Amino acid sequence: MTPRTPLDIILLPLPQRTSEAGLDFAAHMMSVHEEVRKKIALQTEVYAQRANLRKRDKQFKVGDQVLIQLRSERFPPGSYNKLHARRAGPFTVLKKLGPNAYVIDLPPTYAISLVFNIEDLTAFNGQNTFHPLWTTNPCSLYSLSIRWYPYCVRPSVCLYS
Repeated sequence: MTPRTPLDIILLPLPQRTSEAGLDFAAHMMSVHEEVRKKIALQTEVYAQRANLRKRDKQFKVGDQVLIQLRSERFPPGSYNKLHARRAGPFTVLKKLGPNAYVIDLPPTYAISLVFNIEDLTAFNGQNTFHPLWTTNPCSLYSLSIRWYPYCVRPSVCLYS
């Protein structure tokens, strides 16, 4: 056949040919995919439940007493060493900046930012049995643990003076 016009060159669409076996396989694969999606969603829910079992919602109010976690990133380079206290306090919450940021009332001897993330705060449960001058003494940064057994036995006698 010799084409006489440009329309004669265009191929006509072929009728759609479907295979029953191909359609059955496609339907089977769609059902398998749907089943896998459901199982993934179920496992994600189970994982989230297990992960959130020990999660605690920490919220503090203005005036609450908290302990702060001291990290090396908060201090100027060279001023933080491994003998620093891990935590210090108790200190008072001055302001809530958002769901996870708080302004803490720190003494000026700490020379660090007053804004703390909620991950660096712990509720203070107990009584402050130490002398009020000890919270402003820079040697209180060298305490050994959360119970504050400071090297500075008395405010007047300091091993680091």
